[in-house]
Amino acid sequence: MSSQKKDYPYKGTDVSIDASKIQISKLLRDYGVEGAQWLEVWSENKIELRFPITVDYQGVRKRILVGLKPPLFLGKHRTYDPQRGYLIVTAPDLKASMRALFTYVKGMLEAQAYGLAKIEDVFMSHILISIDGREATLGDKMRLSILKGDIPALEDQSVQGERD
Repeated sequence: MSSQKKDYPYKGTDVSIDASKIQISKLLRDYGVEGAQWLEVWSENKIELRFPITVDYQGVRKRILVGLKPPLFLGKHRTYDPQRGYLIVTAPDLKASMRALFTYVKGMLEAQAYGLAKIEDVFMSHILISIDGREATLGDKMRLSILKGDIPALEDQSVQGERD
């Protein structure tokens, strides 16, 4: 299964990176998240959103940290080089990436708000943990455990061929 379509969503959006960050932060606040932290490395085009969620399981309350990174969409952009003039280059489209993150966070928070899943379930694969002394996500740990065979995953038993 292909993980991305040929073109990417939100291409050509006019919403700035900062406006998306403000909207995401407001969305988190509106849904009761206690705080948020944005980590950015501009020279590497890296953006990460972190926020705590409180989990209540069988009477035990615990705050855990969620980490989300927007997808990195690459697009063609026009730029100017003083020696070569205008050029078309392939570069990250962070405005589109941030719109995708906004839509994802909004959908996850709405799923929780409307009773489809608990907050810890909607962000389960993005919960930050430590694996061998390095930061990772619970999704990374589960993926590794399934691939190593530590956790048996159910295999697809559907019948191939004619379908209704």
